Amino acid sequence: MANDNVAWKRAGVPTRPLDADPDDLAGALAARRELGIEAEQALVAGFLSRVGQAIDARVDERIAQHRAAATWPRPPEADRRNIGPRLALAITSLVLAIPLSGIGAAFKGGIGLAVTLVSWVAIVAINVVFNRSSR
Repeated sequence: MANDNVAWKRAGVPTRPLDADPDDLAGALAARRELGIEAEQALVAGFLSRVGQAIDARVDERIAQHRAAATWPRPPEADRRNIGPRLALAITSLVLAIPLSGIGAAFKGGIGLAVTLVSWVAIVAINVVFNRSSR
């Protein structure tokens, strides 16, 4: 058990005694002596339940600390204000790309491919220029 604490300390995890009452085990052992071996199972189950609750409380505390440390930074206010026009342009681009691709597919041979590629390159260029200028 002592080796487990050394491993936790090497990993940078702080260790401390459980929040369980240190006299709890002594009390359970004294009650066993007094009540006899028949009560042993109930005494051990009660003791383990209290220790389990102390461990659960510590795990909950560590999870809360981890969640508090893992918060994502919020984007700057300017980025949050500009999201509407950028989203509108992206949706409009997709809406226009579908019929333009259909028109390009209507042409036979390399002309159809050229029309489709030119329309997609233009849409991508407009989006790139707009997003760079809005920042």
